[in-house]
Amino acid sequence: MHFQFRSFLPENTNFRAMHKTQISAASPDHHDYHPHYELYYFDKFIKQDVVINGQLICVDKPCVIISAPFSIHGMSLTDATTTDFERYVLYFDDRFLASFSDTLLPLSVFHKSSNCIYPLTREQNETVKLLFELLLSASEHYPECCAYFAAIVNSVVRFVPPEKRITKGSASHYIVDVLKYIYENKNTSVNADTISEQFHVSRAKLDRDFRKFVGQSIHKTVIDCRLNYASELLISTDMQIREIASICGFESEYYFYAFFKRNTGKTPSAVRKTKTFGQM
Repeated sequence: MHFQFRSFLPENTNFRAMHKTQISAASPDHHDYHPHYELYYFDKFIKQDVVINGQLICVDKPCVIISAPFSIHGMSLTDATTTDFERYVLYFDDRFLASFSDTLLPLSVFHKSSNCIYPLTREQNETVKLLFELLLSASEHYPECCAYFAAIVNSVVRFVPPEKRITKGSASHYIVDVLKYIYENKNTSVNADTISEQFHVSRAKLDRDFRKFVGQSIHKTVIDCRLNYASELLISTDMQIREIASICGFESEYYFYAFFKRNTGKTPSAVRKTKTFGQM
């Protein structure tokens, strides 16, 4: 299974709410990892295949899933012929969580109980869905969004005690740290050799473990990360393309254009015109 790097929070944004209704059962949009948290909510009694920490779990009821930064996760319908794939997703980072006190939000949930499925009963599902709808309706009012976010998290934690939560595998696998390292060095010439030295592991083991968990090579992952970063700057800033090329670690604007066109089929100028972040 292939997992793609995606960043859903543009520069200077620490919270984003989305209600996804597009049909993508054959090619689901939730096989990814990113540098921020994700709170995913599915409100139907339909079978889903959920990947957490490299482990596949089948869920057949409404649930909330919290994913930590750089965790490898996936959500898709078990029956690819089913077209009812409505879901709600919240993206946020540590800056957003830091704005809450422990009395308002159980922060330990994110630091200790992420990468976890919280299954809901029918009655609990009705409450959580109402809170999500209220949050989305208040999308233009940040304080209200924060209040509904806290209400959602507190409700889910209260509804689903630790013994009823579902998790598999281990979030401590070193590939998660490798993905974070690639992201933090996205504007450098990081490669498999430098990573194997950094993590004190043989190149053969690194390549084998990385393909097992991420589904593609380190080289392709580095390219994806650099493209996403460049796309973010193209779409969310007014910087000139030559400045973006320099920030992203390219020796020249010409090489940046060639790299971008070869890997996306589009020019940087064409991507800038789309103004659609998180869809690379």
